[in-house]
Formats: sequence, C-alpha cells, structure tokens
Amino acid sequence: MPIIRYRYHYGNTYLKRGGLAERTSALIQDRVRFTYDGGVHVLPFRGFTKASRDHRNLPHIALDGVTAITYDALGICDWIDLPKQPHLAVIYKSCVYLVLDEDGLPVRYSI
Repeated sequence: MPIIRYRYHYGNTYLKRGGLAERTSALIQDRVRFTYDGGVHVLPFRGFTKASRDHRNLPHIALDGVTAITYDALGICDWIDLPKQPHLAVIYKSCVYLVLDEDGLPVRYSI
C-alpha cells in the first residue's frame, strides 16, 4: 500500500489509503489542497485509484504538494522523489483520490 509525502506550507504530512499514516500528526489532519474550476479548495484525502479505471464522470483536479511516494509499509525507506508539479486526482463522495499509473507512480496533471 503506497504512502505519499504531502507538503503543506513548511511541513510534511504522510498520507495513505484512508487518511493519515500511522504515527503522523498534522495541523491540517488528512486534508489536501487542490486546484479546480479556477479556485483552490481543501478536502480529505482517502486513497488511490488506478489510471486504467474509468474516471470520466468524476471531477479531475490538480493536486498540489505531493513530493514523494513509497511502498514501504512503515514509510521509512525507499522514497521516490517526484517532480514539483501538480498531479492528477479525482473527487469521489467529497474525498480526494490520487491517480496512479501502471508503474504505481502519480500521474502528472495536464489540462
């Protein structure tokens, strides 16, 4: 199960499926900031979805601040640093899901 490192202002939050990773605390809790319809919004992060799934009926958003991903269960090692750019996510039932490609990496957001 992947864990992402999410940067918010000057700190990092570690998020996994369902929200915060174990032994993680953050002022923003499990919420992430994203761009949609020309504005900046905040909703809870709930996990991941595959790019191969049909997301046509879901709002596509630009998730800012995802800096790294790991598949280490404890989130201690094997971090893969990601380029500083927005990543594709979708909104489902008022929660955010990060879209992963076939290699398990976040998909770059493009308009």
